[in-house]
Amino acid sequence: MGDIGLPQTDEEWAALARHTDAEQAHDEGATAAGPPAGRGCPDCGLAGDRYLTPYNRWILLEPLPALPAHAIPPRQRWLIGSGTDGEGLAWNTGDEEPPPGAECRIAHRLVCPGVRHGDVLPWPAALREENRLRAARLDAKRTLPGSLSGVG
Repeated sequence: MGDIGLPQTDEEWAALARHTDAEQAHDEGATAAGPPAGRGCPDCGLAGDRYLTPYNRWILLEPLPALPAHAIPPRQRWLIGSGTDGEGLAWNTGDEEPPPGAECRIAHRLVCPGVRHGDVLPWPAALREENRLRAARLDAKRTLPGSLSGVG
């Protein structure tokens, strides 16, 4: 690194970008496995929608329809790119206020019943409980005898 702490070579800039991307991925919960891994969450087994982020990490989003962005707290709003430039990319809007009528998705990790959560806000806690029940039903189907597994 140079005298003022900035990278001076292409290698130093690449190392800084990797470090910054990893920090951002951790902070935003973009920690899903990339392809060819399955769509399921490793912590609870529920399916989610996996998207690539602009910083080349994967995020597992809750498989719900898009929600009104103004109803979701800052840093929890994920938008999905459309068009040729951002096709299929998911990005977190951070603290930016959404435009009127905007819709967003939420990270599965926020409502995953298999992840320990320190802060319990009412809306993610309710969805987390629903996911816990869904995961229990999924687990129960896996343990039923073969002839009964299609029932229910």
